Parts: sequence; structure tokens; C-alpha cells
Amino acid sequence: MSFYLALHTGTDYTSESYDEAAGVLLNLMCSILSDKEKLASLTSGAVYSTAKIEIEASLQDEDTRELIVKAVVDFEGSDKLKFDKSKFTKMVRGHADYERWPQMKIFKKAVDPLVVAA
Repeated sequence: MSFYLALHTGTDYTSESYDEAAGVLLNLMCSILSDKEKLASLTSGAVYSTAKIEIEASLQDEDTRELIVKAVVDFEGSDKLKFDKSKFTKMVRGHADYERWPQMKIFKKAVDPLVVAA
């Protein structure tokens, strides 16, 4: 079972201000997804053999230069697994650096693991 997660800051960045802000936002996402207890809480203690996590930061290149962080979490060894978006949202909003982005939008969707691997 795989999940796509994204944090959209709602804030435009220049190339000069990007590095510092991206580092902070990546740390926010990593501090949640790399913590075994938090990950267990987000999956309601579901049993899985491994969790592979890929995280990247980028600037959206459409109408704005919004900073976004995307993650794909691939849980192996479990066909049925739920990822609690409301708990994830509370963890993000409870992080010390969340206040930097009051317009942040948080996204989650289940994705096909075969699409993720491609």
C-alpha cells in the first residue's frame, strides 16, 4: 500500500530564499515520517514489513513559485493499511515550524504501488 503526501506552503520563494525554507520544510516532513512511533500512530499500528519513504522539495512552476514538499510512503507486507490524514495534519500543525506557513495545505491520497515504482 502506498500513499502520496504533500505540503503546499502557499508562499512564493525566490532562488535566494528557497534553500533555507526547503530545508526547514523537509525537516518538518522527515521529523514525522522517520519517527517509528509517529508512523505507527498514523497507520493505527498496522503490521507491515518495511516502509520506504521518498521525500522531495520543489518550487511549483505554474503561476507561482510556491514551495512544496512531496512524499511517497510505500508500506510493504500489508495489503490493507490506512493512513490517518487527520493525525498527520495534527502532527504537521503541531510542529514548531508550521507557523511559518499559515496558508499551508496538506494533501494525502492512496496511490498504486506499481505506479510509484515506475
